[in-house]
Amino acid sequence: MNLPQPPTRFSPYGKRILNAAKLVYEDSIQNAAKEAICENEGNKNIAVAVDGTWQKRGYTSLNGVVTVTSIDTGKSYYGSAIRRNHSSVQNMRQAIWAIFRHKLSTDEYPQHGFCPIGEDSWCGFKKAEASGKSYKHKNSLPVAVVEAMRPIFRDLSHPDLLKKCLH
Repeated sequence: MNLPQPPTRFSPYGKRILNAAKLVYEDSIQNAAKEAICENEGNKNIAVAVDGTWQKRGYTSLNGVVTVTSIDTGKSYYGSAIRRNHSSVQNMRQAIWAIFRHKLSTDEYPQHGFCPIGEDSWCGFKKAEASGKSYKHKNSLPVAVVEAMRPIFRDLSHPDLLKKCLH
């Protein structure tokens, strides 16, 4: 019987990603606060709109919108990598590592060597390349966060695990 994994199966990975993200965001927030104080001539009273929705709702609103990049997004790409390459462990591994490298990619240092080619690719860079258009990266994650995810990708791309997914 081919049953789905229990929801708790991936919780250790979530904890690792959370710890790495905390290190990055705490440093980033401290630097941003120092910069904002300097730009505000030393005044620490600074109004902040985290999500930009005050423009639509007014500054007295107590409701906002928070957008979070989730591991669920990576999970859906992971599932696609498995389903699209169900007959080859090597192709599954390459597709999984394409996701990892894709998240490191920037305009200065594109990392799309493993991404699928063509206009029907999930990779915006490869889509643009196939249609002759330019592409600007906008969703790369901080290197420290992606590097903290490397052991997770190593586990999820292990040949013994992927062999169980062959059809």
